[in-house]
Amino acid sequence: MPVFLCLNELSCASNSDERKIDEAMGAFVDLLRQCRRWRQDVSLISASPLTTLDLAAGYSISQWMGNPRNRDRWQFLRLMQNKAPFSSVHSGIEGEVEYRFAESRTDGIGTAHLIDGLAVSLPLEERWNREWITPKRSALEESDDGVLHLHEEEVEVRHASALEHLTVHEEWAKATGLADVRTGQALWDSRADFFPHLRFLHRVEEDLRTLHHYWLAPVKDLLLGLDASLNAWNTQKSPEPAWHTKVTPESETRRRLCGFTDLDGITRVFDLHARMTPNVGRLHFRLCRENGTAVIAYIGRKIQS
Repeated sequence: MPVFLCLNELSCASNSDERKIDEAMGAFVDLLRQCRRWRQDVSLISASPLTTLDLAAGYSISQWMGNPRNRDRWQFLRLMQNKAPFSSVHSGIEGEVEYRFAESRTDGIGTAHLIDGLAVSLPLEERWNREWITPKRSALEESDDGVLHLHEEEVEVRHASALEHLTVHEEWAKATGLADVRTGQALWDSRADFFPHLRFLHRVEEDLRTLHHYWLAPVKDLLLGLDASLNAWNTQKSPEPAWHTKVTPESETRRRLCGFTDLDGITRVFDLHARMTPNVGRLHFRLCRENGTAVIAYIGRKIQS
């Protein structure tokens, strides 16, 4: 399942001037870029097509697009825009549920709650400077005697308008949909979406296809942990990441067992490994400090001589 970023349309209703809007849009695009680094299947959905959006009172996105320095940002926004318009997501429950924040109806925040997405806002007002947002949800519910009544409650919705807000949502975003991956082949097929900082030798497809069923969950956890470690790795300050799981090199006597043909056709030693249980399982990889990634070479039982 992809990660949906739901634009909070209320954050586009301020009276900010053009300079502040340009700064806010720069920060907003940076926010989306960071989410895209987490997952390749992240997409942005909005209440109306982006080309018709007003960014603030009296300032349209068309005016913002007219500035040449915003051209690349605009192209990125179009890339992030989901194929289906936001209204089609919300229309299925029109009249049955409504979300309001500070007495204003909010389809963006509401949809984020309905589809377990992340509400995102332009950072133009202090009220959007938060990691969670609590709209009031009103919904029709049927009682035991078949009578419909209106039920109101406050709900919590994931939210971000600044890069620092994303920290608490990173683990959720990376794991969203991974629970639905139930075979090694499916894990291989979705590797680029869930593990953007990992690359895999072609031979690993067979390792995953024949993976013991009791290793599927541990392998998913290991790969998520490795990817998270690499995402936080400052290659200029440290020779390797701060690992989220135990990682050790092979002994000198066993390094000769860890040679694999790399993606460029050169044989290299992949002696760094993490462990899977039950039984003696290993995940072998090597670090690529030049781009902050790792290459996975082997997943399976401990390599024997």
